[in-house]
Amino acid sequence: MSLRSHPPGDLHQLEIPGLTFTVFLNRMNLDASSATMRRLILKKQEDRYKSELKDLNEGMEAAMTSTAFMLNNDIARGEALVKDRHHVSSYHAMAYGGLKTVQAVLTIDPRDIDDTSLILTTCIAACQRHRSQEIVKQQSSFGQFNIFKKAIDLATLTDPERHAELCFAEVTLYKTIISVSQDDSVMGMCKAVIQMRRCHNIFIECQSIINRAQWSSTKSKENFITGVKLGLGSFNLMLSLIPPKNLKMLQLIGLSGDRNFGHRELLSGFLMPQTVRTYTCGLILLMYHLYPGFIYSTGVGSANAERLAVVNQVIEKLMTSFPESSLVYYLRGRKEQLMGNLEESTRLYQLAIDRQTQLPSSHPAAFWEMLFNSCTSLDYDAGVRYADLLLKRSNWSKCTYCYMRAVLQYVKGNPTQKDLDEIKRLLREVPKLKRTISGKGLSFEEFAIAKSERYFAQGQKLIVPLVEVIYVFNGFLMLGSRQDVVAKLDQLVNQGRKEIDKIDKRDYLEDNLGLWHFMKGVCLRTLGKTAEALQHLRLAVKARVRHDRYIAPLATYEIGVLQLAQGDLRAAQSSFRTALWVGKSPYLLENRLQFRQGFMRLWKKLQTCCGKRREKGESQRREVQCDSEICKLMLRNFLVRGFLSFSRNKVRSTSATD
Repeated sequence: MSLRSHPPGDLHQLEIPGLTFTVFLNRMNLDASSATMRRLILKKQEDRYKSELKDLNEGMEAAMTSTAFMLNNDIARGEALVKDRHHVSSYHAMAYGGLKTVQAVLTIDPRDIDDTSLILTTCIAACQRHRSQEIVKQQSSFGQFNIFKKAIDLATLTDPERHAELCFAEVTLYKTIISVSQDDSVMGMCKAVIQMRRCHNIFIECQSIINRAQWSSTKSKENFITGVKLGLGSFNLMLSLIPPKNLKMLQLIGLSGDRNFGHRELLSGFLMPQTVRTYTCGLILLMYHLYPGFIYSTGVGSANAERLAVVNQVIEKLMTSFPESSLVYYLRGRKEQLMGNLEESTRLYQLAIDRQTQLPSSHPAAFWEMLFNSCTSLDYDAGVRYADLLLKRSNWSKCTYCYMRAVLQYVKGNPTQKDLDEIKRLLREVPKLKRTISGKGLSFEEFAIAKSERYFAQGQKLIVPLVEVIYVFNGFLMLGSRQDVVAKLDQLVNQGRKEIDKIDKRDYLEDNLGLWHFMKGVCLRTLGKTAEALQHLRLAVKARVRHDRYIAPLATYEIGVLQLAQGDLRAAQSSFRTALWVGKSPYLLENRLQFRQGFMRLWKKLQTCCGKRREKGESQRREVQCDSEICKLMLRNFLVRGFLSFSRNKVRSTSATD
């Protein structure tokens, strides 16, 4: 039992969940007129309430200090600060659980994942003890089937109980992430989605009572607000990355994502006075803009400038508070990489590695970026060195590292017999190293396996494999200001044309020519030679490929990007629409194209571009409205076709089984 948001003055108005103070005394066979007993009970309740508030404030301070230690590279000290009380305090549990989850995700070691799962179970139990017991009973297995249960207003809870709801939702999300790593079956995914929906609903309920609830202090309210902003902002950004046809299924259970809303919530949470989750909001915002926000973008319009402004704003504040932070060095390195400053980027990544000595499992992230810098600058020896380090020290995607190592060895030129034997050994290992996450293979790993098989199928030859890898990871977008680097890549593509003539297997001639025209078109587009780029991309679309079915959709998409840059909006709409169905699904890298299309919300972007022309007259305004309806209709038809295709395949498989 606990008091409401603050101890009341009148004893007879004291409310205990479910009964009044007088009824409570009667049930205990006590005389309500006994002033002494009333004072004793009230004193006990007041002491308990003050103790809970004290524990809450101490927990928030400990979590905030622990975050500061971790950002200052002192992981051991930050962990020790919250470890001792993670089984009794909500905020200690939230901070400790988050740290262990990050460590487990970095290593992907089954033992670390199992240990983290046990720790998170303890953290959830700690949060449960501080939550309102009425809510806990309602959410229990029996309480969910009680048709007479009443909804509990979170505004009537105490501060510790409200904060426990937030911490419970966060730790449950951590547990869901770890559970997916342990169980990638269909049932495991269903359980994970249900838990995500449960946490999402908690954040929404918490948001609804911010202004109605009575708070013990401004500090408590501000920490609660940033917790809500972190939860809803992260959810919306994460869900906004999902392609529309997949998001439709999540919307059936009440999950949807609004990228602008999520971005707004995280940015406002980061700009609030320093709280437990202030820096976490900023870090998630940075990771969003520096990774998916970049990988699935076109580089056209003002989006990149806006993204860079937000990144600079967050990084400057982090540098002021944590000038020697390994994580800040790493994020600065990523920002320089996206701007094309590859040498400065590599220097900052090396500083990030040198500063972090207590968490060596974080080093492979920097090694991967340094490997990519080496690939784009054609520094093959450095690339081979980083690929070897990744193979030895990272468990994330050995299949990818092995393929990258083989490609770098292949493109070095003038290989000895020893080099050729090493390439063959590495490419034979690639299929054996494939891994699954949530029951599905990684998109690039499937691509690497297909290319490894192609190497042996066409007489130990590959066509421009390094340039193709750079394109897949959207490397050409970061090289827009590095014409010298792109010119070298273009020369590499020209050499690839000679390799096609050396291949005896004519079954892959059209595929190789289509790939060559595609890569040539991308290089020319980055060099600013638009007319020649369009010519090569259209030849890539027309190529009669038999195996590389991803070439036509991606080349069509690139044509749309060029048309969008030229201001030919209607032609760009047509190209983006065609890119969705021109490939014979399923094909390699299909998910990347769908993510890119879904993330950009191209239809809305085109409408915004068209909207700038509305001042020219009513005719343009009607055209924009027409385009909007066309875009909605196209997206709806695409989703319907996908569902019907799935239904037909299901019927066929059932008939075959019968």
